[in-house]
Amino acid sequence: MAEKKSCVEAFVVSAWRAALWVLERLPVSSRGLIADLERIIPQTRRTQQSSRRLWSQSVLQRLALQYVADSLHALREDANALKAASDWEHAAKISLDLTRQQMQTGHRGVKTG
Repeated sequence: MAEKKSCVEAFVVSAWRAALWVLERLPVSSRGLIADLERIIPQTRRTQQSSRRLWSQSVLQRLALQYVADSLHALREDANALKAASDWEHAAKISLDLTRQQMQTGHRGVKTG
């Protein structure tokens, strides 16, 4: 984020330097443009501030969307874990029911040893 901001600021500084270089080389009769530039400079600064706000908002919106995506992913993983636990519980219940049924019918299992 800071790198992007410094790139934008470097561009703005370069643009102002270029504008000053051009102004210094204008003939004296052309310096009536200075009044126009004095009017335009505040507008340019307001535009720059507005652009920074928009850029910040877009970064915050992207972060918010990423948080939502991460939350949805976590919910999906939790749902998968819950289903696996439920499946395990169901399999254990079936096994217990079969074992009880076998005990009631007198099945003693296989002798070992």
